[in-house]
Amino acid sequence: METGLSLGYLNRDELTKEKFIDNPFGEGKVYKTGDLVSLLPNGAINYIGRIDNQVKLRGFRIELSEIDNKILEFPGIKESITIIYSNTICSYIITKNDISLKDLKKHLSEELPAFMVPSFITILNSLPLNINGKVDKKRLPLPEFNNENKNVVAPRNNIDKVIIEELQKILKIDNISIKDSFFGIGGDSLNAINLCTHLSSILGISVSVKDVFDNPVIENLSDVISNATGNVLNRTITKADENDFYPLSSAQKRIYFANAVTGNNSIVYNVSGGILFKNILAPTKVQDALNRLIALHSSFRTVFTYKDGEPVQSIKDNVQISFEIEHTTLDAQKLVDSFPKPFNLEKAPLLRAKLYILEDSSSLLLLDTHHIVVDGSSLAIIFRDFCRLYNGEMIAQNELKYADYAAWEKDFISSPQILPLKDFWANKFKGQDFTALNLPYDYPLSNIKSYRGDKTSITLSDEEFAALEAIAKSNNVSTYAIFLSALYVLLYKYTSQDNIIIGSPFAGRSFSEVQDLVGMFVNNIVLNKTIENTDFSDFLKSVHTDVLDAIANQPYPYELLQKDLAIRYKFFTS
Repeated sequence: METGLSLGYLNRDELTKEKFIDNPFGEGKVYKTGDLVSLLPNGAINYIGRIDNQVKLRGFRIELSEIDNKILEFPGIKESITIIYSNTICSYIITKNDISLKDLKKHLSEELPAFMVPSFITILNSLPLNINGKVDKKRLPLPEFNNENKNVVAPRNNIDKVIIEELQKILKIDNISIKDSFFGIGGDSLNAINLCTHLSSILGISVSVKDVFDNPVIENLSDVISNATGNVLNRTITKADENDFYPLSSAQKRIYFANAVTGNNSIVYNVSGGILFKNILAPTKVQDALNRLIALHSSFRTVFTYKDGEPVQSIKDNVQISFEIEHTTLDAQKLVDSFPKPFNLEKAPLLRAKLYILEDSSSLLLLDTHHIVVDGSSLAIIFRDFCRLYNGEMIAQNELKYADYAAWEKDFISSPQILPLKDFWANKFKGQDFTALNLPYDYPLSNIKSYRGDKTSITLSDEEFAALEAIAKSNNVSTYAIFLSALYVLLYKYTSQDNIIIGSPFAGRSFSEVQDLVGMFVNNIVLNKTIENTDFSDFLKSVHTDVLDAIANQPYPYELLQKDLAIRYKFFTS
């Protein structure tokens, strides 16, 4: 018998007759999958859809006819047709008499799981038909969320109110009911992460992405949060007592010791960037804006030293910056590449600036700082605030400074609240064999660590990225999960090792209080995957779930995980 063929179901002739056809190319039976495809001239198969009414939505297999059957059970319903539009379940009905959509939704909520309840139910006078007398789904009207006839159930309590307010901000829509499903009103996995971050910060309760996926209906999610008394977190960062010295955050410690290894003359941990202006900037206004920027953000006035055998940070007052002005004909990119210079972490400000006047009468302002006081998100804050200050705007001083966050994190690490995070990572890597990847290097590895290297960048076209986004949306995952899954498979192909471990930086700004703070918040999360013989779509969803779990537990410092695991690497030798 040929590969991929079957004799049918054992001792179940009727089912075999229903699900199989005789193999037109030889012996055996061929299974009818229910997929509708077309054969392309090059021999490839183009997937069109399903012959039956089964769809896969957000990881669930749904038979749309089951939804219609439950709708038809409701008194007063004559006809019903259910479709999927933009990853949303939409039902269209013909009624015998006036009915209550609210009561119909309640009926469906009692009869169907939450992920099968239609987000939109539209009453029509008649269903559009094609020339064969069948429902023409393409002619069904598009669902409108802001429908005046929509029955909006108001918040029952403060948690309902907070969830709806945050969803309005994230999804940029109004008219949200507590009976709405998060996914039905346009939510996806990325929105879910954002929502959980805000809810955890505002409510002081640990809200995970899994909570949202398991309880997408707003009122159900609210009830879960209300009952989560055991998941209370200290999510409010308060001001630390004024001191001459403050502890370093875990991220700062990581940078501090790594910087010490690379040496004082290294620029490995410099963070540089620039703003190109179309006009010539006024030097006095630039200097004034930079000094006000330093006064506004204490990170630039922070210095680092040792005290009692531990690295500490201290914040200086009245720190000023001097910057150079130069007219040049050099290429802007060359200026950016040559600008970084080593920093002395014991001297403030940890910020350098230079203004170049280019030959086309434009201005290039270059800024150079150190990773121990800024991260990638900080650059956007710095450039935004500089432009506002240069234009004479007043910016209110943030009540918190980065040192307050560092002090809070130190208390958090020593509190019982960190234990569930520790248990998650311990269980994730329990019994793990940490073996270096057997990559096919062109040259033997040196025993001496070097920071010499380069990077290669590839830019995807708008069409290519749009295609990736479409794949992500159809599988309800992020584009990050697609790239990560591809990297797993690539490394597996190169090394033939079925367990791959990848480290990934995470922004770490999981608290509303630090969104506008300049500082180093990045934490590394460790992602590992065992490559199995499975469909790539299923693998992709599995990777996405792993990422969400890792993000939910990311406040656990990377260096603590290294210490807990007591990793002993096993390297391949050539």
